[in-house]
Amino acid sequence: MPEKLSKTYCIGDIHGSYSGLTQALERCNFDKQNDTLICIGDIADGWPEVSECIEELLTIKHLIPILGNHDFWLKNYLEYGHQPLVWLIQGGQASLENYVKNTELINKHLEKYFSKCALYYIDTNHNAYVHGGYASKSGLGNDSQDTYMWDRSLWEKAKSAAPGKKCLEMTAMYTKVFIGHTSLGNTTPQKKCNVWNLDTGGGWEGKITIMNVDDEAFWQSDKCSDLYPGIAGRGFKY
Repeated sequence: MPEKLSKTYCIGDIHGSYSGLTQALERCNFDKQNDTLICIGDIADGWPEVSECIEELLTIKHLIPILGNHDFWLKNYLEYGHQPLVWLIQGGQASLENYVKNTELINKHLEKYFSKCALYYIDTNHNAYVHGGYASKSGLGNDSQDTYMWDRSLWEKAKSAAPGKKCLEMTAMYTKVFIGHTSLGNTTPQKKCNVWNLDTGGGWEGKITIMNVDDEAFWQSDKCSDLYPGIAGRGFKY
């Protein structure tokens, strides 16, 4: 039989939805031994199964994890016990309670997952991946950690670009740029210039989106609010 061609997928803003994550992987027929998954951050905070999400991701042989702002908060809690109110009220309470029930996984996840998280990634096809965005006109590698986790200006610039514009000056060095962080609500992913936003509201009542980065085909979970009835997640925003 001919060897199966491997594929590269991107996913982000899972926010503790293990059911949404597994649905997305199943619906795109993800091959855990051959395919690559780039997780662009915010696996944590919102729905109640973040440790289960990380356990699932760790079964993927070719996993590239990127740090999101919620992941940073959770990592600081697991490592140092930090519990800032801003974290707890933005979904962190669910993550905290999940790890209180699964304390045996803390050291494993710090070592196997969080220590492997990058701030951004650039693949061999010159596609770029970052959680929030970046500000430098010279591309990735010139901004602070906080910028990569929190920036929304890149998406705003892409949205406000002239119709038909293929790229921004600051994204011209990349084939495509994949981001999350700025929720689109319960919808499909959006492309502006050469920037793809894959955050389709999975932390709220929206869906988890996974995309084949080459042909831009995508698959989505059910609405996360339907997967976790009676649980608010990060709150019903939309």
